[in-house]
Amino acid sequence: VEMRLGDSTVMLNLGDALASKDVLAQAISVRVDDPDALFARATQEGAAVVQAPTTTHYGARSCWVRDPERFLWGFSTYRPQI
Repeated sequence: VEMRLGDSTVMLNLGDALASKDVLAQAISVRVDDPDALFARATQEGAAVVQAPTTTHYGARSCWVRDPERFLWGFSTYRPQI
């Protein structure tokens, strides 16, 4: 699901029915200017690495972490062309 708020886009993954009961499948992906810096800060504060910062095939820089409460967060430079 993609939602617009002003000039920002919020993307939500509402979960996977096949996911393990021990792992939360919901996620939020947030567009940020510097996902590498946010990744470093999040992991320093205890977030678990799901995907280290990488450049996608469409040119966005992105990463994924799981916070201590097991919620999945994505940070990316991706900006949809609307």
